[in-house]
Amino acid sequence: MNLTFRKIEEFSKAFFIEKVSILEAFLFVLNYIHILLLKD
Repeated sequence: MNLTFRKIEEFSKAFFIEKVSILEAFLFVLNYIHILLLKD
C-alpha cells in the first residue's frame, strides 16, 4: 500500500514539474514575441 502511494507521489511530482516547464517555455515565447512587437 505504501509503495503504491510512493509511486503515485513520484509520478504526480514528475507530471507537475513537466507541466511547469511547459508553462515557463510558453511564457518565455510570449515574452519574446512581445519584445519583437515593441521593437517594431
